[in-house]
Amino acid sequence: MRALWAILRKDIQQEARSAAILPTVLAFTATSLLLILYTLRAQNLDPTPQSGLLWIVLLFASLTASQRLFLHERDQQTLPLLLLNGHPLAIYGGKFLFNVAVLGSLITLFSLLYVLLINSAIAHWGAFVILIVAGALGLAGVTTITSAMMAQSDKRGALFSVISIPLLVPLIMILSRVTTAVFSSGTLASSWNDVAALVGFCGVNITLGIMFFESLFKETSI
Repeated sequence: MRALWAILRKDIQQEARSAAILPTVLAFTATSLLLILYTLRAQNLDPTPQSGLLWIVLLFASLTASQRLFLHERDQQTLPLLLLNGHPLAIYGGKFLFNVAVLGSLITLFSLLYVLLINSAIAHWGAFVILIVAGALGLAGVTTITSAMMAQSDKRGALFSVISIPLLVPLIMILSRVTTAVFSSGTLASSWNDVAALVGFCGVNITLGIMFFESLFKETSI
């Protein structure tokens, strides 16, 4: 656990000094938001397309934010040192929690700004919190392990997108349906199956990520 928190603290301090992730992601989301408002006129759409647009932007923003999770370690030639001195679970856990923190902040800020600018309302704040937590955990669960895989390959950007997007499409579809229910009715009474699917998706991906990262760690060490 000490090693996990040390890795998490290192990544937070590094991002605070270099600002390598947040400015790029914020510029992307701001541009996307302007296009949605003034080109697609999202404020005049029904809750279903509004929810879809929200999570499509957040999908690509999360890919932009997560692809450097392990890449900067490789560029600075610190990845072999990290792998040799850290336990696989500590490395995965630290990187995963940092990714959750970044994506959770991104989802919260963009969602609140989006709802404000399209003149909508969050009728059920408990459901909104569930969406943020599930979205951050689900997106981080997939992108953390695919970022680790990308760091081992020469085809960095292409590999990351090709692997991540198919795995994240089911998550985005479920999140969009639950968001539609929140915007339109303010209740999750008719969406408990989708909520259960979100919990299952997050649990399975995080578990598989832990198992696969340990295998990747052993192969890299050899």
